[in-house]
Amino acid sequence: MGPRQRTPGPPPPVFLAAKAAGRAPLTPPTPVAGQPAPATGQKPAALVVDGSNLARNGRPPRAAGGKPSFLALQAAIRSLQFKNPDRDIHVVVDATLRHDVTAEERPLVEQAVADGTVVQPPAGTEGRGDALVIGIADEIGGVIVSNDNFAPFQKANPWLLENNRVLGATHSQGLWVFNPRIPDAAVPTRRRH
Repeated sequence: MGPRQRTPGPPPPVFLAAKAAGRAPLTPPTPVAGQPAPATGQKPAALVVDGSNLARNGRPPRAAGGKPSFLALQAAIRSLQFKNPDRDIHVVVDATLRHDVTAEERPLVEQAVADGTVVQPPAGTEGRGDALVIGIADEIGGVIVSNDNFAPFQKANPWLLENNRVLGATHSQGLWVFNPRIPDAAVPTRRRH
């Protein structure tokens, strides 16, 4: 009998958007840090994505004519899903996002809202999308994915400044990276006498 032949299996998964020309394929990423390992049989905390914030990540500011990108947000969500297949992911966008993106992306936002893959706050919601992100995360004990510090909401929601409650998101050369962060504490304003 000759040497045992290995049957080739499928190649390891690769986050294709992160694969740049001339680079070796990426190894599968590890799950996002941010929550202690759950007890056996318990699902890890859900992720609540501040979609409007991620859609603006790395884009020029609004004042300079920059527009958010729904395609960039979709890439971020795919990366989160790939890195965290066992977590529920809730995506919240401001109601104005559909008007802020390019005309080509507007139908994508409208379809995602219609499908329920993203949610937006009802018109007139105090605090808009940020309030809904915080409300969902508070209700389900979830981890927020955002680069915002949520300063106007910190006093009413002190848990925002606790460890393992917020992940930052960075887009670098086609790769989305999510790291634990604690938002900067809001500076109390002094009243004038």
